[in-house]
Order: sequence, then structure tokens, then C-alpha cells
Amino acid sequence: MKKRIFSKEHIKNLKLNHADISGEKNPFYNKKHKRKSLKKMRIAKLGKPSKLKNRTYEEIYGVEKAIRQKKKRSESHIGKTTSEKTREKMSKALRGEKSYLWMSGKSFEKYGKEFNNWLKKKIRKRDNYTCQYCGKRNCDLYVHHIDYNKTNNSEENLISLCGSCHTTTNHNRRLWGDLLSCFMSRKINEYNYNEEWAFVNAPIVSIK
Repeated sequence: MKKRIFSKEHIKNLKLNHADISGEKNPFYNKKHKRKSLKKMRIAKLGKPSKLKNRTYEEIYGVEKAIRQKKKRSESHIGKTTSEKTREKMSKALRGEKSYLWMSGKSFEKYGKEFNNWLKKKIRKRDNYTCQYCGKRNCDLYVHHIDYNKTNNSEENLISLCGSCHTTTNHNRRLWGDLLSCFMSRKINEYNYNEEWAFVNAPIVSIK
């Protein structure tokens, strides 16, 4: 079945011809579902695949609407705090295999011996102590494995990322792998070229 695409004018007309039930006009405004109703709704959804699972806001709403939705969602949380009990419940509910980011225990895999502090410092220095995706400086930088293989510690496979960008790379891993490897192949070529010329133009130091 083909998805119907409405023009902006058509959507505008639809809104005009339908009653406005937003905010306080909504009959369910300031009300909550009873536990019985919530239980019924939960049972009705059990076993049915979610249409939103493993899909980004951009895929669901389109780029423009996705930006508005994200902004609306973040603003709705301003000033709100969750109790320690609620945090503990949320943590237990999304721990281990229950987490949507679960990758068959990949996070428990050990890093190669070469992946030490000396190598991390070298990569950060090569990247000018800057997040290679957003350009943020003077922040904690994580050394990220582009192909997500913890034993592949070649310099071409490592890149400096800030905390938020590093967290983002946990979603759509194939896409991020392709994007960062393409970026790094250009970056390494430029770096090697500059290194060669720096060596050629370096002043000769007399050895005593």
C-alpha cells in the first residue's frame, strides 16, 4: 500500500475543517488513565511489533518536524526531576539484555594490549585535541574504534570524539562506521603529507 503524501495546503485545510482539541480544549486534558485501562492497553499491544522501533525521528517525521519534536521533548523536561526510586526502576528495566542498545554483550569484550594511554594520547594529539565530528575543544575526548572492533588498534581505525558524539555513534553503527572511515582516510593522507614535509623542511640538528 502506497503512503499518501499531503500538500501543505491540504494539511492546512484539514486543520481548519476539524475542531481544535489542543491543550485545555482536549477532553482528556489534566486527566490520567486508570491502572485497569493501562493494563488493558498494555495487553492489547503485547506481541505486536512496534512501528517506531529502531527508527530515528528523521525517518518517522521528516527532518523539519524531527527538529521541532526533539526541541518540544527537551523543553518538556526542563525543571523536572525524577526520584531515586524511579531512577533505580528505570535502570533495572533497561539493564543488560533489556536495553535497546544491547549488542550481545559486546561491551564486555576486552581491548587489545596496544590500546593503552600512550596510544590514546598520540591519537588525541594527532587530532589536535578536538572532536573530529562537531569540532568541540577543551573537553574530555574519547578514542573511538571506527569499525567497532576493539582489537583493531591501527591509527587509521581510531578517532577522537567528545562525549555526546561518542554516545551518538552507538546508534546506526554501519552508517557511522562508513562515515568516519571515509573521513579518516582523507585525514590520514593529509596528516602523512604534512609529516613528510615537516621532516624535509626540518632544521638539521648536529649530533655531538
